[in-house]
Amino acid sequence: MASTIRRPKNYQPFLIAVGEDGCYREDMVYASPFDTLEAYGLYIKHTPYKAFPQIKNLVSQDWPDEHGEDVWLPKTGIVNKAYDMDVEFIYYADDGMATENIRRFANDIKGKWLQIYDTYTKMGRKGVYVSEFDADPPFKRRKIQTRTLDDGAAPAIRDYVSFKVKFRINDPNTDVVLTLES
Repeated sequence: MASTIRRPKNYQPFLIAVGEDGCYREDMVYASPFDTLEAYGLYIKHTPYKAFPQIKNLVSQDWPDEHGEDVWLPKTGIVNKAYDMDVEFIYYADDGMATENIRRFANDIKGKWLQIYDTYTKMGRKGVYVSEFDADPPFKRRKIQTRTLDDGAAPAIRDYVSFKVKFRINDPNTDVVLTLES
């Protein structure tokens, strides 16, 4: 059955580049980025990037007999904590393939280092991995009549699934820009 996934007029894609497994390295090789809508039929609904992640605690000593405190500021500058980002995806299509496409998406991104980029917010990160995949997303499937009843064709199936993927942002400072290859 041909997919009937429609790209809304002003839709901005969410791009993911899949890297290697194992220990994170700066020189890691990534596959070409893919658009989640084109590759799996997944629309992006919400990407809660943190423009200013939480700062790690500084080493300090507060002496009772002195004003203020002694603080050690690293030469590399103030560093930020890793954080979790719950990205919400939606599968909505008339092809009856929601389960297969979502399962394929999960298998392709779990257990690998990723780079992600939201073309709407113009924000991207590297050093990312999947820390949790929505185990029980609400799933709705409806048969819809798209043809006249006398043509003998079976009704189409429309799937709607909304689910979240928790990405762990291990490098909260480095901006990444991904583009699709033409």
